[in-house]
Amino acid sequence: MSDSKILLLSEGPRYLEGKVSGAVFGDEKDMEEMRVYGEVFKRFAWSNPLWPKLFPGVRKMEAEVVRMCCNLMHGDKESCGTVSFC
Repeated sequence: MSDSKILLLSEGPRYLEGKVSGAVFGDEKDMEEMRVYGEVFKRFAWSNPLWPKLFPGVRKMEAEVVRMCCNLMHGDKESCGTVSFC
């Protein structure tokens, strides 16, 4: 058994008690969503946004994320941003 599995079993799933905020993103009930996230990650993990002509889908996603953030911050049509990858 892997070390990570042993740690998980010894600690128990305390987040299922419903007394945490922001520590866990989803739980076993969201497995279908997690499957979709995994598929998206597999398709785009090796994309390099610094090369938008090679990866136009990533450029579109970046533009959508930036626009969503601008909207959340009540930005107007002149607001802008970028996504950095570290």
